Amino acid sequence: MKKMLSIMIPAYNERGNLEELTMRFIKTLLNTNLDYNFVYVIQGEDGCLENMRELKRKHNLKNMRIIYSKKPMGVGPAHIIGFKNVPEGSDYIVTMDGDLNHMPEGLPVFLKKLEETNADILVGSRKVQGSSIEDYTIIKIIMSRFVNTLLPILMGIKIRDITSGYRLAKIEVVRKIIPKIKSKNHEYYPEFLLLGKKYNYSMVEVPIDFKVRVRGKSKLLWIKSCLGYIKILFLALKIRFMKY
Repeated sequence: MKKMLSIMIPAYNERGNLEELTMRFIKTLLNTNLDYNFVYVIQGEDGCLENMRELKRKHNLKNMRIIYSKKPMGVGPAHIIGFKNVPEGSDYIVTMDGDLNHMPEGLPVFLKKLEETNADILVGSRKVQGSSIEDYTIIKIIMSRFVNTLLPILMGIKIRDITSGYRLAKIEVVRKIIPKIKSKNHEYYPEFLLLGKKYNYSMVEVPIDFKVRVRGKSKLLWIKSCLGYIKILFLALKIRFMKY
């Protein structure tokens, strides 16, 4: 019996990007022995919703589920509602950014690593051998190094790219962690791993290629993100040493 993979992607104003991402996923998954489905949490009013509905109709993608919100939900709530809408019978869930920074063609590397390690959570990493980064400004480099150096120490885990959104996890892991998630913005990503560590789930990193955005604008607000990561510093201590 084939395993079922759910592709769950929140997207805020990603017209053009999400359509391309879908077709590239379909092409990539032709070479795997997996059944699959799409769950998209589409937010914003840039026409992405209408384009994705047309794509679904044109290609008869009955395995696509779309949740829509006119206003942005925040990274955490968007992931939570997306995970809750993953179809029954799914074995694994893959997540990634909807802006084409992440390459769906890298999915077979995740699947191979899963077969080798049977890890509970696989993190697409920009900080391990074999990875590459195309789009990084000096401020992104400074922020990334700070967050991904300090937080893993406080969290007590060996994952070096805790802010990466490209991940593959077992369905039972996601169902265990999601009810505990409190983060609303980009601090959701390290919080997920914090909880994974707390529940003793195994985690490994997979090298990925990180590409420059070609459409739309980044949604990462640095002040809000800094405040969010400060919250995570305290949350890391609370999760590790207190009841959570």
